[in-house]
Amino acid sequence: MLRIGSIVRDLDMNISGALVVCGDTEVARLNASATAVIWSATPGNTTRCAIGADGVVAALAGASVSVYDGNGALIGS
Repeated sequence: MLRIGSIVRDLDMNISGALVVCGDTEVARLNASATAVIWSATPGNTTRCAIGADGVVAALAGASVSVYDGNGALIGS
């Protein structure tokens, strides 16, 4: 069973079917069937997240936005 924190606050899917989900403990990029975590990060209590067509993920935690590349490396905040 796949578990992402205790509360899921937002999720998004791009045109390729890539998924991102975020909540009280982390932001995670999932495979297209949502059965495995590709990568995850812990920017804090994340309330919004989005994934672009190129796989770049943005996550909002409080007043901070963290941006991750397709492999989960932090590329901006």
